[in-house]
Amino acid sequence: MDIYFGLGSNLGNKEVNLINAISLINLIKLDCGGVLKLVGASKIYQTSPVGFSEEECKSGNIPVFLNCAVLYRFYKYRHENNNTDSIADYENIGKDLLFKIKNIEKLIGRKFNFKNNGEVLFVRHISREIDIDILLLDKIIISLPKLNIPHKELKNRKFALIPLLDINENLIDPITKNLYKNILSDFSATEEGITQSFKPYGVFSDNYLNINKI
Repeated sequence: MDIYFGLGSNLGNKEVNLINAISLINLIKLDCGGVLKLVGASKIYQTSPVGFSEEECKSGNIPVFLNCAVLYRFYKYRHENNNTDSIADYENIGKDLLFKIKNIEKLIGRKFNFKNNGEVLFVRHISREIDIDILLLDKIIISLPKLNIPHKELKNRKFALIPLLDINENLIDPITKNLYKNILSDFSATEEGITQSFKPYGVFSDNYLNINKI
């Protein structure tokens, strides 16, 4: 099973934050008895912030982001119950992944608040050391109160789609059955991210993450 993540950082040492996030994802062991293997990565892109006012962006008070996408392959390491074929199985994997990547964000330094019931609340549209999103889980569709796969904003985010298509330009939206590259090319001027400044950022060898060294 292929799992695509989108990563972004605009605080601290952004390159190191991305590498640390990928390294920690490598260590995830899922409750169902599975591990993740890094098998693909996009270019690194420097992007202007989305979700902030024009005045905030022009003032330079909101640092630019570094964004990338990574592809992991899910492997079972236990022999019992080795089939994963029900939507409940996929939902449990998705919820477990979400819990673990939010802990990774916390470890790297992402700020969060608490709701009254003690639940962690991550604030949207705020500068952060790291942001990790589950973009795709194979062709699975999951719709839960706190988990939507494909990511519900993926088709509206240039900073997520372009790195994703670096890895696989023929990916299809499981919901609409449209190619993501066609969704990207069909952006209208009013959609989020279309006017966003976006360019490759040459941090790593050949402008790609060197996945063999992570």
